[in-house]
Amino acid sequence: MSSVNELINDAIGASKFSSDDLIELSSDKAQAIASQARSKFVTGNPRTWWLSLTQTPVVVEVDDSSDFAYLKQNWPENASKCYFIPETESDELRVFEVTLNGLIKVLSGTSFFEYYLVGTSDRAP
Repeated sequence: MSSVNELINDAIGASKFSSDDLIELSSDKAQAIASQARSKFVTGNPRTWWLSLTQTPVVVEVDDSSDFAYLKQNWPENASKCYFIPETESDELRVFEVTLNGLIKVLSGTSFFEYYLVGTSDRAP
């Protein structure tokens, strides 16, 4: 298990989540969603997705990330959930369906690591 997975597991264990805030998807469903997202947003097979995105990303620079205001400001108004995909550099990525509240709880309980957020409506057909 990678250290990113351990960080996430520790954060999940230390926080109280409502049943709706954070749901880890089954391996099969997670791989299907990760594969669809990769085909839509990534060119080729890079070690990490951000090395070869199909579009120029919007970069959000923050001075203080402790209150996660940047997430609140950039969360789409009409989205209740998104897919949270931690970058573990492993072949099989974990995928969580999260609310904004759930995402903030996980991130506030972990150190820095890379992750991707994919809208639930952004999956490739």
